[in-house]
Amino acid sequence: MLVDLTMAFYVVYGLSAIMLVFMATILVIKARKTNEEKQRKQVLTTYEDYLQYLLRNLDDPGAFQLPTNPTTKREKQVLQKELIQWMDRIKGNHLQKLVRLSEEMGLVDLDLKRLRSRRHYVRLDAAYNLGVMRCGRAVKPMLTVLEKNQRDSTMFILGRSIAQAATHANEVEEMIHHLGKRGHNNYQLLVDITKESNLDLGELYTRLIQEEQPNLIKVGLLGLREHAEPHMSRRVRAYLEAEDKEIRIHAVKLMIASGSWTKGDLFQFMKSDDWEVRLYIAKWIGDAKLVELKEVLEVGVKDPLWSVAKASAKSLLSLDQVGVKRLYQLAMDWKGTHEGEVALECIQEDLKETASNAENGFTTLQAYHQKLNLFEQFFGRDEEVIQAM
Repeated sequence: MLVDLTMAFYVVYGLSAIMLVFMATILVIKARKTNEEKQRKQVLTTYEDYLQYLLRNLDDPGAFQLPTNPTTKREKQVLQKELIQWMDRIKGNHLQKLVRLSEEMGLVDLDLKRLRSRRHYVRLDAAYNLGVMRCGRAVKPMLTVLEKNQRDSTMFILGRSIAQAATHANEVEEMIHHLGKRGHNNYQLLVDITKESNLDLGELYTRLIQEEQPNLIKVGLLGLREHAEPHMSRRVRAYLEAEDKEIRIHAVKLMIASGSWTKGDLFQFMKSDDWEVRLYIAKWIGDAKLVELKEVLEVGVKDPLWSVAKASAKSLLSLDQVGVKRLYQLAMDWKGTHEGEVALECIQEDLKETASNAENGFTTLQAYHQKLNLFEQFFGRDEEVIQAM
């Protein structure tokens, strides 16, 4: 019994000691943070006039002057945090001026040293800063860090910094190959990251669509949407029948963006096994106001998928009077069928929306009465519809 009590006392003493150590650690961390915040405010107060000078002279074509007094390492770190926040929100000449100032103040060299730290979060913070500062000298060291980095979400922070700082497309390509390895369907994020680069990456995306890895092909197809040209048709067509569904969808979207499609292509797209393709084509024709493609939309209105059929009908309504009259006629011709119900539902919704817009002053009463008269010409006077409006 005595032994049990002794052991219990030891356990209590041990737990109390652990709690005291834990509390002491928390207090030390809190005191350190309080002290760092106090120092930060002191530095910002000391350099308040200088920071105001920078803001006032952003539009001046000349270079910024350096601070009058030499800055300590701590002061540089505090000032850098302020400058990084500014640089992350601006572009063009303003950004270039601040980048040059960061170089002259030694902020770039400071982070290049931190990039070699043994602590992962320090390397990550340094890489983030170097990317914002567009430091070309940091690209190779950052690629080395990326290769050694654990495959977690932080690798995308490194990728973004490499894209921002890269001076050659092959540096961005190396980053994409590393992040786009097999098994990681992250192509959309990769394209967003590459958009941080100031380089023309059209040729890089063209090379990527010739890769074997599906993820890299998707990066190329999606990235080329902003570099689309008619001559891409031959290369892209090969992917219209790809096994990977996302590759097929992006190939169609790239063909549309490049303008290398034919009317026959659009009829084929509207019969695609991928409903996303059919829906995309239906909406695109309406958004582009392509009256000459109304026949393609007629195929879409017959689509068994309600969302595609309705999108096609709405697009017909957006093609001015030609499209409107055609949908009214289709609703009459297909009366009592699925497609006829879809067409009539869209027509009634359009009338109600026009009536609401007229009531709120967003459109004229004349526009509403024109549509109502057209409706009555085809379907007669429908009191239920009129009352609903």
